Amino acid sequence: MTRVAAPRAKPMKEEELDLVEEEMNRTLSNLGIEHSVIWSPDPKSSNRGQIISSQRIIIIYDQDPAQAWDTLAHEVAEIKLSHLLDPYRGLVNKLLDFIEKEIYKNKERVIEELIPLLRDLDRSRRRSLDL
Repeated sequence: MTRVAAPRAKPMKEEELDLVEEEMNRTLSNLGIEHSVIWSPDPKSSNRGQIISSQRIIIIYDQDPAQAWDTLAHEVAEIKLSHLLDPYRGLVNKLLDFIEKEIYKNKERVIEELIPLLRDLDRSRRRSLDL
């Protein structure tokens, strides 16, 4: 999930960014979270942070280090809580699968009912044209 951008802070030096980012990654490792942090301050971003689950990356856009840590905490909570949605996701997927099968069965039934009707229609058309 993403967070809405915070107010701007003064830009940091590259070395300071690297140190904070390294500490953030160390913290994630100590917490047993298998994601990496990229701290990429972006005053133009409308989000404070972002999780790219497929790559196991957390991107932090805040410029201020304290806000960046708050955003990291938010994203960590998001990662931990996302597993709570798994049962719902599974239920929705099963429901979609059931609906797709029902639609397919109904469509096939209608097609089978249409075939004799179309044959009768064609026979009637031919008869009327032979008159």
